[in-house]
Amino acid sequence: MDPVAGVIAEYNPFHYGHAHHLARTREVLAGAPVVCVMSGHITQRGQFALCEKHARARMALAGGADLVLELPAVFACASAERFARAGVSLLAATGVVTHLSFGSEAGALAPLREAADAMADADFPAQVKGQLRHGLSYAAACQRAYEARLGRPAPFLRAPNNILGLAYLKALHALGDPLVPLTVPRLGADHDDPQPRAPFASASFLRRRLSEGLPVAGLFPPDAQAVWDTERAAGRAPMREAAWADMCLSHLRRLGAADFARLPDVTEGLEFRLAAAARRSATMEDFYRLAATRRYTLARVRRIALCAFLGLTPPGPDTPPYLRVLAAGPGGLPLLRRMKQTASRPLLVKPAFARRLGPDAAHCFAQEVRVTDLFALGFPLPARRAGGSEWTTGPAIFSTV
Repeated sequence: MDPVAGVIAEYNPFHYGHAHHLARTREVLAGAPVVCVMSGHITQRGQFALCEKHARARMALAGGADLVLELPAVFACASAERFARAGVSLLAATGVVTHLSFGSEAGALAPLREAADAMADADFPAQVKGQLRHGLSYAAACQRAYEARLGRPAPFLRAPNNILGLAYLKALHALGDPLVPLTVPRLGADHDDPQPRAPFASASFLRRRLSEGLPVAGLFPPDAQAVWDTERAAGRAPMREAAWADMCLSHLRRLGAADFARLPDVTEGLEFRLAAAARRSATMEDFYRLAATRRYTLARVRRIALCAFLGLTPPGPDTPPYLRVLAAGPGGLPLLRRMKQTASRPLLVKPAFARRLGPDAAHCFAQEVRVTDLFALGFPLPARRAGGSEWTTGPAIFSTV
């Protein structure tokens, strides 16, 4: 079978580093088409995306992707392990993707494979648990436990893309190695670098500039800029975080410790800390400050709060129950035709197809509808804030460049 690359991303927004990753992936795989699994309206750090998901999918097509599939909200707003497992399982479920490509600070598979293999050992969870007793976050505890086994420091495990790459390798192993991994060295600005290294700027830098209406010339790909300009002119960007902050805190105030305990990633008594923080906080920033600790990171607390506000609960399966198409270009259309025969999960090309889904998949799609309706409340133009668009917005399909 000819190679087809798979990529898991957020593209919030798409930038030059992403374009480099896609171009280098194609180069390594002799021009192979690229299928992206992309987060929808919420992200892994527990925030709404900067702009609408179909717009970000169009940015991805313009930047070198051929087909963009959606990572459902409940799996996008999740720990690195759940995020990675869900993305890998979707790529494998297409029946056409052969490779998984990801960016990393390490730029090589060997050290990441060595760490992933060690963490797959039966005694490793107990070693991590021992480190957690010192108040470390899960990622830090994994690093400390691995360093103890290795007998030397492993600073590469502090780098965010290496951590996610490790999660991808662990997910591949857990799912029976359905895809061949490859990694591309990350170039330019670091993950949350406050300053760009032209032309590479971090997504967080671009989000901040775009949200404030500041210029990003030379740091934002022209095609992505064109999509952004269209969304902004239409009153759909940038997403206003303040639009939902008070609503979220209001919802959290209604929850007791038992309600928090039922949410994903709430363990070991964290529910009591969250309930107390909700009562004592005057703003969401207060809530994050009171609830987050070295053990319970800000990103984890943000995810829990957003899942609570949106009512996100995992479906029966522990991986996404369908393949949802957000965008397809000329190189993606042949893949879509093949997927109609090879996909191992329902393929949703039009929103109406969701009406044919079984109970678990229908539950997952219903949550997506709710997320999109609440996301729309953050649009700058009031006339754009009506709900219902999840059922009326189809994928962006381009048969020619």
